[in-house]
Amino acid sequence: MKEKNYQFLKQYFQITECQAIVGELIIEGKSNQQISVILNKSYHTIVTHRKNLFRKIEVKNTRQFMAKFLDKKNEIETNIIEEMILKKAQELFEAKMKETK
Repeated sequence: MKEKNYQFLKQYFQITECQAIVGELIIEGKSNQQISVILNKSYHTIVTHRKNLFRKIEVKNTRQFMAKFLDKKNEIETNIIEEMILKKAQELFEAKMKETK
């Protein structure tokens, strides 16, 4: 599993650890049956985790889940980039102000 996506799911969607693990495996393209084998859990347990995950983040299917995950990830990354640009602009402005004094 990619730790980064797992942590992202937990942090930004406020879901349980089990739901985040199942979500990560869904992102990797795994089926419920594959997830049940990987996690050594029953198929029905995985279906329950998946239903609860989708309910919590307000989606109805895998396509909507993926779209919401990617939208949120892009939103967060965009915000981080914007903050970095603003910080750099502020640093350049302050440096320029010092030069003119």
